[in-house]
Amino acid sequence: MGDFLLVGVHDDQAARRGRGAAYPVLALQERALGVMACRHVDDVIVGAPGEVTRDLIATFDVQTVVAEREDENRTTGDEFQDASRLLDDAPAGPTRETDDETRSMSHAGSRDPNGLAKTLGLFREVPRLSSHGASGADGLTSSEIVRRVAAARAAYEARNARKNLSEARYYEQKSNRTIELARET
Repeated sequence: MGDFLLVGVHDDQAARRGRGAAYPVLALQERALGVMACRHVDDVIVGAPGEVTRDLIATFDVQTVVAEREDENRTTGDEFQDASRLLDDAPAGPTRETDDETRSMSHAGSRDPNGLAKTLGLFREVPRLSSHGASGADGLTSSEIVRRVAAARAAYEARNARKNLSEARYYEQKSNRTIELARET
């Protein structure tokens, strides 16, 4: 598809607007460093815009815009909102690209962040790779990471609640002198 890979990393506010309050899991700098550490990535746009624009295409001489195929089984809800909502709060105004922008609107009336690239024939969609390198939806995603963090947090809180209860019982028994205290000999 090309010989130079430029990856855009959205800022924290855009990630929260598009995916919900539980996002991002990592701060912008951590995400950018993680992407830059990938051996196939040549450069990173930190704070990338929410949609591909003519200015972005011209500035970086973009020949192909690549996005992962959307997972039809993707979980929906506040924390997993569609990325097209990134632009909901963007100010509207006249631009030179009015015709292209109109064509980039999806059937539901929300903006398609790759609409211009699709209109210009620059867009390519790739399948999601699983953790085993094969196509499929069982790969590690940000949604899966959030699910794992939430599960670990719930287990941590339950364990600490049990420990706190046990500790409270101990101190109650100690203050009532109903427990035998260890004595130094």
